[in-house]
Amino acid sequence: MKKPKPTLFISYSWNDPEVDQNWIHDFVSDLRENGIEATWDMFETQTTTVDLANMMIDSFYNSDFIIPILTKEYTRKANNNIGGVGSEKILTSRMILNEMLRNKIVPIKKSKNRKESIPNHLDSIAYFDFSDDSKYKEEFAKLLHRLHQIDQFEKIETQNAPILHPRKPTRKKRKHKQAKVSFGEKIETHFQKLDFDLANLNGSCFDKDKKNTIVYPVVPRQRVNLIHKAQLEVIKFLINNLDWKAHILITNCGSKDVSNPNIVNGFKKEIIKYCELRKINLEAIKFSFLNDYFSKNIQSGFFNQESVLNSFIDLSSRMSSQKLLKLNLKDYPKEIQEKKKEKPMIDILRPLLTMAITKLICADEINKNNNKPIVLAGVDEIEQWSYLFQINQQYDFGAIYIPVLENDDEDDISHEELYIWSKRKLKFNLETGNYKSWMFSIFIALHYNDIEYGIFKGDIEDVDIYEVFKELKNAKYSDKILKSRFLDLIFKRINLG
Repeated sequence: MKKPKPTLFISYSWNDPEVDQNWIHDFVSDLRENGIEATWDMFETQTTTVDLANMMIDSFYNSDFIIPILTKEYTRKANNNIGGVGSEKILTSRMILNEMLRNKIVPIKKSKNRKESIPNHLDSIAYFDFSDDSKYKEEFAKLLHRLHQIDQFEKIETQNAPILHPRKPTRKKRKHKQAKVSFGEKIETHFQKLDFDLANLNGSCFDKDKKNTIVYPVVPRQRVNLIHKAQLEVIKFLINNLDWKAHILITNCGSKDVSNPNIVNGFKKEIIKYCELRKINLEAIKFSFLNDYFSKNIQSGFFNQESVLNSFIDLSSRMSSQKLLKLNLKDYPKEIQEKKKEKPMIDILRPLLTMAITKLICADEINKNNNKPIVLAGVDEIEQWSYLFQINQQYDFGAIYIPVLENDDEDDISHEELYIWSKRKLKFNLETGNYKSWMFSIFIALHYNDIEYGIFKGDIEDVDIYEVFKELKNAKYSDKILKSRFLDLIFKRINLG
C-alpha cells in the first residue's frame, strides 16, 4: 500500500525583514518536489477570501507537521504574544505539552543569532539551522529524513560494556547566580503554573506600575454559578493585588431567559453580593449591559450608532455562519449541542454582538487611559477571542483564559451542573474529572498571599502550592491536604452570595 504523503503547514511572521515571501515560496516548492504536501497562507489567500484565524487553527491541528520559521521578529512576537504569531504560540505550547502532538512541531532557524531567534516556548525543541544559505542543501536533506520519518544515521547493535572505574572530582562545584525575576514575571508564572492561558500578555503587563482593565463579558443566568464565581476570583486577584479596574459586560441580548429584566437585574445583584462577601472593591468595577450599546440614544466616547454598527458589520462580514455556530457549540456534550442548534437566531448571534462591543470597550480603554485592556474568558472560548485578536491587530489587548472544568468523560460541564448546594454533592464531584485541581487552583492557590493554610498537613513552610496542584491533577488527593478541611473551605467559598 502506498504510504500517504506527509502534510505540512508553514508558520512565520508577516513582513519579516529576514525572511521574504520568495524564500518561503522556494522552500515550500522544494518540500513539495520531495514528497511533502506543504502549504502556507499565501497558497490559500491568493485566489479567495479566507478566514485567517480559522485557517490557522485548522492547519495546526490537521497537518502532520508544523514548521515555525524562527527569526528575531518571530521570537519578539511570540515572547510578547503579539498578533497571529502570538495566537499560534498558544496552540504550539499546548501541543508541546501533549506527547502525541509534540512531534508535529519541527522548527527551522533562519536568523544567525540563536539567542535572539528562539522563542521561550520553543527553547527546548530541536531545530534545523537554515541561517547559512551555503549549507541549504545539506540542512534540507536532514529535514527530509525527519519529515519522512527515515533515520539519518544507522544504529549498530549495542555491545557488552567495558570495565570502567568512577573518576573522583578534582574541583569544587561552582555557584551560579540566579537572574532576578520581576514582580510582573512572578505573576505571569503564577498564572501559568496554575494552568491559566495568557494571550498577548507577558510579565511586564503585570508589573505594579501597569493599571490595566480586565473586561469580563458574561451571559446572565438565573443564578451566579460556579464558573462565574471562578472568574470573579480572578477579578478579585487582579484588583486586590495589582490595583486593576474591571468592566463587567452583562450580555443580555437574546431570548427571554437572558434578556428578562428580572433575571438580568437579579444576576447583577448576585454578582455584587458575591463581590462584597469576597471583599472585592466594587468601586473598581464598572457594569454595563450589551443591549444598551445598541440603543439609539448611545453617545459616549467610542460608542455611537455608527461605531457600533461598523464594528458589528466588520466582524459579521468576515465570519461564516458555520464558524458562528461552532463558537456557540464549543465542546459541549452532543445532547447540549443539539439543544443549542434549536436556539433562536438572536442567541446564536450573541457571541458576535459581544465581540463587536468588547472590541469597542477595549479601544475606548486604550484611547482614554492608555492602558492594556484584557478579556477574561474560559479556555473553551480561545477560538472566539483569538479570532477577534487576529483581525484587530491594531489594538493592543490580551486575554486571560481560566481552565475548563471537566467531568470524567473530559466533557465541558453544562450550566445545570454548576450549582452545588450540598457538601454531599461537592464531595461526589471532587472525585470526578478535574474538579479537585480546578477548585484548588482558582479558589485557594490563585490567592497565594491569602491562603488558609489550615487545610494543609504539617509545617506551613514545607507547602509548595504548585506541587500540591500537580498532585491533585495526577492523583485522587494530595497527602499534604486535610480532606475534610479542604471540603469545608471550598463549600464555604462557592456558596457565598
